[in-house]
Amino acid sequence: MFINMEKYLVSSDDCMVLLALRDSRSLREAAKSLACDPGGLLRKVQRIADELDLVQKRQGKWTLTERGEALVAWTMESILSQRQLLEGESVVRFAAPTWFAERVLIPRVSDLPLETGRRPMVEFIVPGQGFELALMEGKCDYAVACHPPESPVIAHRQVRAERWVVVASPQFLHASGLVSRLSAGVKKREVTLTELLGLSFVRHSALNPEQFFSSEQVSATTLTVDNLAGVRAAVVNGLGWSFVPFALVAEEVRAHRLVEVRHPISMDRKVCVWWLRNSVRGRIKVSQVSAWIERACSALE
Repeated sequence: MFINMEKYLVSSDDCMVLLALRDSRSLREAAKSLACDPGGLLRKVQRIADELDLVQKRQGKWTLTERGEALVAWTMESILSQRQLLEGESVVRFAAPTWFAERVLIPRVSDLPLETGRRPMVEFIVPGQGFELALMEGKCDYAVACHPPESPVIAHRQVRAERWVVVASPQFLHASGLVSRLSAGVKKREVTLTELLGLSFVRHSALNPEQFFSSEQVSATTLTVDNLAGVRAAVVNGLGWSFVPFALVAEEVRAHRLVEVRHPISMDRKVCVWWLRNSVRGRIKVSQVSAWIERACSALE
């Protein structure tokens, strides 16, 4: 009696060839990583290109097509799932901005839901070439960002609104002649945004102040930093005021090392979770992951 069984459309060997090509600078380097002959590997690559449209030659170098990239991401997920199954280990991998992982996710990592009675092992990365590519290359299971992804192969879910605040240090307000407006021990000081306009502004390089203030009122930018942790350090040390996510400075506001200033500015940004649309594992667990991130954000308020 014969049983009609489904079969893989692409062999595991071919999947590993694609993975090696993606991670190597040349065909020879890929052959070395696979411990095979470069000539034999070339024949395999040519066959994959002819039969499956997963790889193509561009400017003298073999590169993966969009379908090839998607298959490699699936391969990485399958390898990880197989390792977890055999080792009895559950791993959840996140890509997130360094400051968000530091201030929001890592302090609450013990609150991640248990899986099969065991606490999952958690990994955080900050990919050098962007969160979308990290997901598509199988380097993470989820990415946490404050905007939707651009690639249609990535799905996303909005978790909550991201609150932004205007902050300055007490010493900066004192040096600017606004100290008479302060009341010791009060969380929100009686300083207005209008009083800060024109004073030294610490800017994140991805933020354009003229989106929020008119060109006549825009503050004098005295320092520009390409990361939010650096912006926080500058403001805490009295180098100016800034407009930042509340999660970045919640600890400093609670400790009165920074003053939260009332303002009418609205920032339409949402904390989002991204995952590969074709990832069964990502789709099943995204509700749990989203709920965990929501709890982690709420703990800061």
